[in-house]
Amino acid sequence: MPVGLEKMVPSVMEAAEHTGIYRFTYSTGLPVKLMPVPLAKVVTEIQAFGVLAGLRAYHIGSGGVGGSEGSVHLALEGEEKNVEKAFELVKSIKGEPPVSLPDSFFVSSAADYNFDAAAQLATLKGV
Repeated sequence: MPVGLEKMVPSVMEAAEHTGIYRFTYSTGLPVKLMPVPLAKVVTEIQAFGVLAGLRAYHIGSGGVGGSEGSVHLALEGEEKNVEKAFELVKSIKGEPPVSLPDSFFVSSAADYNFDAAAQLATLKGV
């Protein structure tokens, strides 16, 4: 499961306990539920550089202003040919347009997918 470092949540389980579409009185957008995916294999930019370029990557910062919102800053270490490969990869995707949402969308019920969030959470907590 791809997970960007700029969206890091220190404790997904704790955050999930404080979310839910019926939990909020106020919201500046669509209220949501954070759903833990405990069996997913997380792949951040750090793992991606390891897999795609054979490098060690270290997270040194995230975010910015003036168009750098959502940016991730990494220090890369490894053989020079692998660092060059990584830079070519980064240059090939740098400047891609932002992902946008459609003008309108429909959110159906979790019941439509036979999903029981309470049962999932209880299973994770060993209840």
